Amino acid sequence: MPRFIYPSYSDTFSLTVLEAVALGLTVVAYGIPALRYVYKDLPCVRLVPVGDKLRLALEALKILLMDYEEYRRFMLQFQHIGTLGEQ
Repeated sequence: MPRFIYPSYSDTFSLTVLEAVALGLTVVAYGIPALRYVYKDLPCVRLVPVGDKLRLALEALKILLMDYEEYRRFMLQFQHIGTLGEQ
């Protein structure tokens, strides 16, 4: 399943995360201030406490363990970049 792990401890505005979302990837990242501010309401961006490596790994594992149909339903919400502003 497509996913992107972004373990950054600092960022001002992550274009990398934006590009990953635009490509239909689920993102797992630390909840640093910039990411919380921009992406907190997007279900396809899973934010975990900063520095919690175990939680980061577990969130990524949850996505990896989804069966195809469950993942497809989850990602259908984010088919088009134009829907991001509607979230």
